[in-house]
Amino acid sequence: AGAVAVNDVTNSITALVADSRIDAGGELTVTAPSGLLIDALAVSVSADVAVSSGSGVTADIAGAGAYIANDVSTTTTASLLRADVDAASTVTVLATDDTVVDGDAGAGSLGVAVGKGGTGGAGVGFSAVDSDVRTTVTASVVDSHLGTSTTDRVGALSLTARSSVLIEAIAAVAAAQVAGATGTSGGFGVALAGSWVGNVVANTTSAVLSGGSAFIAGTVTIKATDETTVDGDAGTGVLALGLGKGAAGGVAGGGAVGTNTVVNVVRATISGLTVDATGAVEVLAENKTSVNVLTIGIAGALAAGKSGALALAGAGSVSVNQVAIDIAAQVVSATILTTSPVTVEATDTSSIRATAGAAALALAGGKAAGIGVAIGVSVSVNEVGSFTFDRDQDADTDETPALHRTRALVLASTLGSAPAPVGNVAVKARATATIEALTIAGAVGVGVGKTAGIAGAGAGAGSGNTIESVVDAILGVDALGTRSTVYSSGSVEVRAAAEGDDEGTIDASLGSVMDDLAYLERTDQPDDSSTTDVDESEIPVPDPTDVANDKAQYQLLATALYGSLGLLFTPDIAVTVLEEYIEYDSEGEITTQFGIRWLVRDSLGNVWEIIDDNPLSATNALRVTAPSLITADTGAGALAAAFGK
Repeated sequence: AGAVAVNDVTNSITALVADSRIDAGGELTVTAPSGLLIDALAVSVSADVAVSSGSGVTADIAGAGAYIANDVSTTTTASLLRADVDAASTVTVLATDDTVVDGDAGAGSLGVAVGKGGTGGAGVGFSAVDSDVRTTVTASVVDSHLGTSTTDRVGALSLTARSSVLIEAIAAVAAAQVAGATGTSGGFGVALAGSWVGNVVANTTSAVLSGGSAFIAGTVTIKATDETTVDGDAGTGVLALGLGKGAAGGVAGGGAVGTNTVVNVVRATISGLTVDATGAVEVLAENKTSVNVLTIGIAGALAAGKSGALALAGAGSVSVNQVAIDIAAQVVSATILTTSPVTVEATDTSSIRATAGAAALALAGGKAAGIGVAIGVSVSVNEVGSFTFDRDQDADTDETPALHRTRALVLASTLGSAPAPVGNVAVKARATATIEALTIAGAVGVGVGKTAGIAGAGAGAGSGNTIESVVDAILGVDALGTRSTVYSSGSVEVRAAAEGDDEGTIDASLGSVMDDLAYLERTDQPDDSSTTDVDESEIPVPDPTDVANDKAQYQLLATALYGSLGLLFTPDIAVTVLEEYIEYDSEGEITTQFGIRWLVRDSLGNVWEIIDDNPLSATNALRVTAPSLITADTGAGALAAAFGK
């Protein structure tokens, strides 16, 4: 028996205002809402009963399978393109996608064979749910003019793109086989079953304000948000019974597998235009990804025969989960004029919770000999980081890197002006990654025989977990070397924070400051080491007093961000110079290669060690280490008991 459900959905929704002039006395709203619900159920049940009163062989086979495939591809766009807009109230561009995929597959098989002669039977079951969801959501204002001047503004601007994907999948299967011989012959039963849940999510969510101009009477909000939740459960149970006056055997094997991959891209962007606003300007990118998976495999085998009995049981569960999120909030080659705060913030929250369990039981009893062997294995592999991935679902294309990084960027841009500075400036990137993995395996084997009893049991459980991320908060230059300029009447905060990283990278947020500081400090190095033809072992070290003064200068200068602009660098962190390394060449001259080690405590109390190996390098990146938020618990138990006279 079998049940199959296949759902293939492709949607494209577009709300577009292009090459037009709009003069509205009220609000201008361009919205593209998209919603999709798939609720699939596939159930298959099979039963086979064979009964014979003769002396021949009685056999049966029972099989059941259930399979669900869900393929979703949606494109949702809300856009103003080359439009001239004069609206007295709010301008809203909104694109949303809400996709829900629910797939439940269940299969069960039962086989019974009873006869006076030899009996044998097999029960087989399989269930699987395969879901692939790929969405593209874009809200954009491109090459458009909102308002015409500071005296002719449109209302507040809200540009929002939101993607929400929920996948709930359950694959469950059970198989049982009973073989019994009432005569002098034996009975042999086999039960095999497997379940699999596989989910793939690849979303691209973008909110973009690019080109043209914007004169806004109120706030400007550019926001891109992705919320992805994947819940996948796979469960397998098998039971085999072999009974006979002669020999008897029972073999049971069951496995459950769960694989989940999430690859999302989130962008909130202002680029290539001047935004003149009377209120606050916010560029926000946010991703919330949660993967929850449960895999359980259970197998039991029982054999009882007068001549002898053999019972074999094996159960396994495997969980493999990967998450890569590329998120950026960015202002590039733009000018923002306002006297209110400017915030550029990227936030990522990624979590994996994986539970895998396996249990096997084998019982064998015979008047002659009884042999019982049970094996249980549970494995979980989880990764939050970068890996290769086929975004196009095209077998002819190569896989491309899927990156896990969180970036808040202000590059080659101007914030405020000398006569009208902006308020507080915050450029913040924050990533939190967590993995919780639990793997448990157990096995019990019992053999009882009058002549001999043999038992074996083995169990193993393990998990491999990795978190690797890049977190950038950068206020600085673009690839062409064009610097940013900030005029602020308040504080300027550039902060990158990562929780859960084994190793991370914070680029230039502090590095650009360190480059300037290192250059200034380099000219003040002590000159008492300038000698010629000196043995390397005799090269003097800087005078301790000079070094102490150097450190004091660093601590003082660390409060300045682009000192020529007179701006304050005042994040909620305390910076302390721990050590200063100065290298000398063979002639005792100070080289340009030296490093600084910092201890940084952020506003949450987390302590970071930041090492700047080469402060003078224009492409320098700081190496950062912090505690990892990985919780991995494993447990395994095995029991073997043999009894013989």
